[in-house]
Amino acid sequence: MTKKITRGFIYGLLVSMILIALYLWIQILITGIDPTKRLTSHIATMVLSLSTLIYGVYLKKGLHRFVFTFSTIYIFFAVFLGSTLNFYNLYESIHYDKLIHVYFGYSATLVGLVFISRLEFYQAIKLKHVLIFIFSFSLMIAACWELLEFASDQLFSTTTQGRPQMTLEGIYSVDVGETMFDIIANLIGTLIFMASYSIEKRFKKTFFMKRILSILSE
Repeated sequence: MTKKITRGFIYGLLVSMILIALYLWIQILITGIDPTKRLTSHIATMVLSLSTLIYGVYLKKGLHRFVFTFSTIYIFFAVFLGSTLNFYNLYESIHYDKLIHVYFGYSATLVGLVFISRLEFYQAIKLKHVLIFIFSFSLMIAACWELLEFASDQLFSTTTQGRPQMTLEGIYSVDVGETMFDIIANLIGTLIFMASYSIEKRFKKTFFMKRILSILSE
């Protein structure tokens, strides 16, 4: 019963995000007014939410249910609230963007663990080797993400890597510090996951990580 309620709530959340993003997207097309440059964000919210919704229809195994739930949570906070509703700019004072990057680092490390746990000899792999792999995987994803942000800024004149600032020479330039702080935030999320994973493997003391490992073993 609880699983059905949870799944129904997630379906409702995905549909709500699609409808709200669609409304905002149509409003921009009709009025031609997009002061916060959110047009592509609305499209991203609709595409990602719809893809996740379709994926959810075919859920069978525990791992897939977990991925479905985790993906929805990420889309809600990072894409819908962050981009579509402009939380990245509205709540810049509390570093909303950096909090999402911490969550992104945690999520990327989890994805790395999902991949390595699919290996037949996973149980025989030493803890330190698993940690090296998921650490490297997460930072690789972080680097690829920053490359995508750079490409987006260059091709579509977005400001995902920060607003250009005028230098003393009178040239507009983006501070590389923004990118570095994003990577540091990703690193923090990665280290949090690695610490939780290590504690659970050694001492069996973390409920959430215990649940994750249980799902991965199904």
